[in-house]
Order: sequence, then structure tokens, then C-alpha cells
Amino acid sequence: MRIAIPVSGASLEGSVFDSLGRAPWFYLYDTGVTRGRFVRNVAPDAAGGAGVLAAQLLVDQEVDAVLTPQCGKNAAEVFGSAKIRLVRTRGSGITENLSDFVQGQLEDLTEIHAGRHGAGRP
Repeated sequence: MRIAIPVSGASLEGSVFDSLGRAPWFYLYDTGVTRGRFVRNVAPDAAGGAGVLAAQLLVDQEVDAVLTPQCGKNAAEVFGSAKIRLVRTRGSGITENLSDFVQGQLEDLTEIHAGRHGAGRP
């Protein structure tokens, strides 16, 4: 299973980023090989549609689940169409959230927000 988490930097000592679309990086972890890698997000500086751009990046990476504290409606629709599971993180630790997910201790993310339309960077 391939898991993605929006993170603040390209280090496991970093933290889970609070905005999926504006996260600078994603940590992609494959439970089959118990190994991960960091992928730079293409969307954080987009004037609009960052969530959708980030979601499409993760679809292209063929992830099965996204662990995130929140997700906007448009990005959630992309994930839903691709049958990618959305899971709510607990706390900010990357490895702790991965471990909790693998152990079945995290819940699905069901509260989807309208999005941060117009919150793009200049």
C-alpha cells in the first residue's frame, strides 16, 4: 500500500503540514517495501487550485491513501474519483502517523472543507 502525507520539509524530523495543497513536500511511504521518499509538491505557489494540483500529483504517484489533517472539497473529489482513501492525521509527527495508520488507529477524514479559494500566493 502506498501512503502519502503532506509535510513541512524533506525530513522525517519535520511535521505534518496543515494544508494539503500548500504543503511544500509529500512523504510517500510504501508498506510493501517499508521504505519512503519525499516528493516536492508542484502546487504550493499556485494562484488557485492548489488542492486539485496536489491531489493530481498524488493520483499520478498511485497512492492508495492520503493522511492529512484536512482536505478541500475539490481535492477530495479528485481523490474520490481515483478511489484514494482520505485519513485524518493525529498530531504532527510523520512516523507516528504512519505507525498509527498501519496499526489501524487513524480514522477516515469525513469532514471536508469548502476549500481556500483565493488563498493563493502572489
